[in-house]
Amino acid sequence: MKYFVFFAFLALIVSCQKKETTQSTVVERSELSVTQKHEKINDLTPKSQKKIDDWLEYESLKNFLDRFNSISPNEALNNSKELNDLVKSLRDSVTPKFLESDAFKARVNLLLNESMRLYDMSSISSIKATEVNAQVEKLLLAFSSINSKINTVVKQADLDDEVNDPKFSTEFKRTDSIPNESEHPKVIKPQELKRKQKKLPQKNSLRRSNKNKKNESKKEN
Repeated sequence: MKYFVFFAFLALIVSCQKKETTQSTVVERSELSVTQKHEKINDLTPKSQKKIDDWLEYESLKNFLDRFNSISPNEALNNSKELNDLVKSLRDSVTPKFLESDAFKARVNLLLNESMRLYDMSSISSIKATEVNAQVEKLLLAFSSINSKINTVVKQADLDDEVNDPKFSTEFKRTDSIPNESEHPKVIKPQELKRKQKKLPQKNSLRRSNKNKKNESKKEN
């Protein structure tokens, strides 16, 4: 009888543990199915977009990443393999000449690392929804960094063209020339103005005294 009670109690404990495990698994799966909105990717300026219109690998990746702006963790994991392949294609493609720099390559490599990390998560059975959402944020941030770099390079090239433009240098010389005194009259300081005002009455008094002397001389004559 004692053994029967012991085994019955043990079976009850095991069944409760299985039930709790099943419930937690259901909750985790439901969280993985909840759609998460992420921060929008930085867009290219119209001029930057025009510069890379022929870069097909970039366009394919951007169009695919648009769906990650609002996506559930499950969908992100299911699309991670295709995303990783598109990022690899971008890295191995012919980059536009104006983007051939170590700084730009570093940003592409960072995006590749983030996409590989998301793909690795798809093989982890105990992965949490919060971890997947955080990785998607890193992925989108890495792509935004690429767009920001493209915009910066294009803008810098425009500034260099303006500086090297003969019209710009001519206008700069005009504005940088020393102004003539006729164009900008001398400003009289308040102290100098007071001194001049004090001197004026003295001149007038001298004139009056001279007139009086002349009048007296006429009378004497």
